This record gives sequence, structure tokens and C-alpha cells, in this order.
Amino acid sequence: MLTLQGLTRYLVFFVIELKTRRVEIAGIAHQPDGEWMMQVERNLLDVAEGFLLRKRYLILDRDPLYTGAFRRLLRDAQDLQLSDAQARPSVPQATGSQTGS
Repeated sequence: MLTLQGLTRYLVFFVIELKTRRVEIAGIAHQPDGEWMMQVERNLLDVAEGFLLRKRYLILDRDPLYTGAFRRLLRDAQDLQLSDAQARPSVPQATGSQTGS
């Protein structure tokens, strides 16, 4: 984002419901920390309007912002099954050309 102080980077935390492809922006922060992540998590787990109500699975990447406390609260709150996203191995892009043999 371009600000008066120059170019600034923001983290956008979002979740996607795969079945409906519904996207929810859970938070936007300039410098997220563990405290901010815990607040985002509490909002997602809210008993009245939380995006994670009645969800069974949650896939997380390996970002260090997902602290042990963050993961424990998710597991304990709704018995969610958490999975770490596995990065797929890099595959060179095919160019359509072949080298002769």
C-alpha cells in the first residue's frame, strides 16, 4: 500500500470455506504479532457469529504467527482437526520445446 511515508506492507488474514468458496477477511495489520493473532482467532471462534462455527477442519500454513497457544485454542474451542498445508514440490514449467537426442 502506498502511504505518505512510502510503500508499506500489510498482512491480510483471510479464511475460505471451500464448499461455498466464501471468503472472510478476519483482519488486516501492518505488523501482526501473537496478541493480534489471538484476537483474530477469538473473532473466528465467536459463538454467535464466528466463521469457524460448525467447521470440522482447518488447514494452516507454517507461518510462525500460528503459535502453540493459537493452535491449542483452536483445538480446544471446537475440536477442530488442524492440518499443516504441505508445500508442493516445484515443477519446472514446460515450454513446449524439446531438445533433440
